[in-house]
Amino acid sequence: FPYQRALQRRVFWSILLNDSAIITGLISRQGGKSQTLACTITTLCVVMPSLAKLYPDQLGVYEKGFWVGIYAPVMEQAETIYAKVLSTAKSTHAQEVYKDPGINTKMELHGCRWSNGSHVHRQSASPKAQTESKTWHLLLLEEAQGLAEEVIDQKLLPMVAWTAGTTVM
Repeated sequence: FPYQRALQRRVFWSILLNDSAIITGLISRQGGKSQTLACTITTLCVVMPSLAKLYPDQLGVYEKGFWVGIYAPVMEQAETIYAKVLSTAKSTHAQEVYKDPGINTKMELHGCRWSNGSHVHRQSASPKAQTESKTWHLLLLEEAQGLAEEVIDQKLLPMVAWTAGTTVM
């Protein structure tokens, strides 16, 4: 759908421009938001390390992999999109893409990790959760309206500061 393409396109542009954008999306339930973001995340994890080799001046921050953190008010919400990323990443189509000589990566056996250094992590961002010490290129805040503002500002947004990363809410 056009609204899915618009969201995906904006995330891609933010990553390519390394513009530290905070992108918000309000899409109704069952509107395809999670699947759109799962495909977007998988694509970025696979492609960005290869592009970093071709364009080190512009995209060198991704040479050791593309790192994604998925956070939600409760773990079950973070797990939903993480499972979709994992399913997309392990699909037959994805396996064919990994074999391309320009990509040359593969999924590791455990978790959502690729041999090119990319990985996806998911965690609860409840006020008592220990979320500090991570660094991401893409920070996804699932069900952001349910997250405490101080958790977002003090614990989560600093995770993309060093990389000039993108945040999607």
